Amino acid sequence: MLSRLAVLSALTISFALVGCDNPCVETCTAQLECEGADPETNCEQVCADQQTAAEDSGCTNEYDNVVDCLAGTDDVCAITEATCKDEIDAQLICLVDYCNNFPGEAVCQN
Repeated sequence: MLSRLAVLSALTISFALVGCDNPCVETCTAQLECEGADPETNCEQVCADQQTAAEDSGCTNEYDNVVDCLAGTDDVCAITEATCKDEIDAQLICLVDYCNNFPGEAVCQN
C-alpha cells in the first residue's frame, strides 16, 4: 500500500522552509532548485493535494507536525529518509490506519 519512502518522497517535494503564506509551497518552490528536481512540478497543486489528503484521512495533526519539523531543516536539498523520521512515521501510520479502515477512499488509491 503506502511505503515510508513513497510518503517521504511526496513530503519532501513540498515541505521544509517557513514561508509567509504557505510553507509547503515555499519549500516545494525552493526544492525545484535542487539537483534532480522536476522543474515541471506544480507546487501549488502538490501542496493542495497533500493538504486535502491529510484532511480527508483525519491526519491533519500529523501532516502539520511533519511540516513543522521539516521547516526547521537547514538545507531543503539535503532532506533524507532520516529527516523528521518520527513525524513522517506518525503520518504514515495515520494514513495506513485510515486506509485499512476505508480502503476504497480516494486518498488510499495512491
